[in-house]
Amino acid sequence: LVSCNYLSGEQITGLSSGVPLMARCINANFTFANFARSLLYSAISTLRIGFDILKNENVEVDKLYGHGGFFKVGNVGASMMASALNTDVSVMESAGEGGAFGIAVLASYMGSNRSLPDYLKEYVFKGAKENLCAPDASITLGFSVYLDRFLSLLEAERKVVEVLS
Repeated sequence: LVSCNYLSGEQITGLSSGVPLMARCINANFTFANFARSLLYSAISTLRIGFDILKNENVEVDKLYGHGGFFKVGNVGASMMASALNTDVSVMESAGEGGAFGIAVLASYMGSNRSLPDYLKEYVFKGAKENLCAPDASITLGFSVYLDRFLSLLEAERKVVEVLS
């Protein structure tokens, strides 16, 4: 199962608009678990494409901090993201707060005289519990197969957008 969850398109993949699209390979096992996995993988596929661009530009990422709804349920999102991006993902106890929390943090940071990393470390996340997820080789392998299919599905997505727009 492979899905493309674009609603408004995605510039990094060359789509200016989108249509949610789900495809089932001929021999795919259509279970709820596989359906849910395809939706989660789809949510991080474009991020991985961007990560590959950064890697080609020699940008190194040691660790990401996950924040928002994707990280609300245990380690599922963090483990998938760490494996998909092949980098550690840390999730703080406040991770489920999402975008409004992040905007408020940035607004309060604007009045500070510190670097953003120092501000986050000393004021926002000081004393917060952090859960670190490292890449899992079996998930990385599964995501790699998924990403190849996702990239192929983007051709179908382009055609669907063209036909339905």
